[in-house]
Amino acid sequence: MLNSAPPPLPLSLVGNTREDELRVRNVLLVRHNYRRAGVGLLLFIPCVMAIAIGLFVFAANWAGWSSDRALTAYVAFWAGVLFLIGAEHLLVQRFVRRQIRENGEANIIWQISFKEEGITCISEFYEIRVPWHAIKSVEVTRGFVVIWGRLSHFFIPARIFADDTARNTIIATVKARIR
Repeated sequence: MLNSAPPPLPLSLVGNTREDELRVRNVLLVRHNYRRAGVGLLLFIPCVMAIAIGLFVFAANWAGWSSDRALTAYVAFWAGVLFLIGAEHLLVQRFVRRQIRENGEANIIWQISFKEEGITCISEFYEIRVPWHAIKSVEVTRGFVVIWGRLSHFFIPARIFADDTARNTIIATVKARIR
């Protein structure tokens, strides 16, 4: 019979993050933040505006109020939307590259502690404390055990666990304490 109770706390992990893992972590963060910020909203609003402008242009042409200038304005609007989407994509890529280059977080030793109060992550550059009620979920993805919080996220490389049992123990510990 398996013991389903989570292990007693405190638990502690010590490790470092390699440069290639930082790239993967930043990609995961960008994708997660896109979902959070509602990037679909960035596309939805211009589409709604375009449909509204398109209906107005159609109605104006049907009623005989407008000339080719309305169609030109509509095409110019869509050119601006496409430029905005492309510029935003380039800015996000540039930001991620700069974060990887400037962070210097590769090979910095960190320690993550799981306590009754919450999770604490300490390194040379930062100390982050997150209570259990601020943790939203935990998942295993792309070589990481990722603990998603409301504001802070923890990326634990899967290679620091001795085996799958140790990794599953940490996952069970976090899942047992999140609400």
